[in-house]
Amino acid sequence: MSIKYVSILACFLLALASFLHRIRSFVHAIFLISMPNSDTPLSDVQKAVIHGGLFWTLGLRAIYFATTMLLWLFGPIPMFVCSVTLVLILHSLDSNSTPLHQFQPVRSHDNRLMKKLAEEKTRIERVIEQHERSNMDDSRTQGSNHQQSPTSGKDFSSEATG
Repeated sequence: MSIKYVSILACFLLALASFLHRIRSFVHAIFLISMPNSDTPLSDVQKAVIHGGLFWTLGLRAIYFATTMLLWLFGPIPMFVCSVTLVLILHSLDSNSTPLHQFQPVRSHDNRLMKKLAEEKTRIERVIEQHERSNMDDSRTQGSNHQQSPTSGKDFSSEATG
């Protein structure tokens, strides 16, 4: 009786470890993608995502196998029925009958749109630069006209003239 419990526990522990490692791999991929100012190779991100997917699959398979082991507690017939059912379900899940999406090459209309977006981006950058320059010029002129006391905040330029 104890070998049944140990095998069920082993399956659930394998599933837990696989799901934890899946989370670690996906978080690592997110970290690589979202790092600012880095030239992370695409292959590193791909490896992390693929590893996460593989550990997800391994964790699910361990859960499925643990279900079969759980029915082993009730006898060999429920275990056999669950095993056959599981094989049929996994076969239908693993055989992909839906074709993958076929991406089309970029059309000339899209190129025009990208050019318009690039021009708009350049125009916005120029406006932001002009705005920053005008703010810097305004702060320089205000700083030279008014000298304030750092402690009281009084304007000394008006007291000196008046």
